[in-house]
Amino acid sequence: MKTRKLIRSIRDQLDAHGRQQRARRKAMRKVVRRIEGRESELEKSLEKTSGDRKRKAIKKELAVLRAQRKKGVRLLREIKSAGV
Repeated sequence: MKTRKLIRSIRDQLDAHGRQQRARRKAMRKVVRRIEGRESELEKSLEKTSGDRKRKAIKKELAVLRAQRKKGVRLLREIKSAGV
């Protein structure tokens, strides 16, 4: 192992808060990626859909997903800038 990895390993064992933050960050990354995948699925279905009501519903869901993804990305950046 490299020195940085060893130091991080020791710090993780001593710092429970940092460990929790990293676990939270990892979980948030996973959620953001799932939202991105769902967004791409909806965009593809939006291209295929022809009905006005269905298109409107898909656009609404896309707007919600985009907002949630942006919130998640902002939170990830905050966690990262906190030094974890």
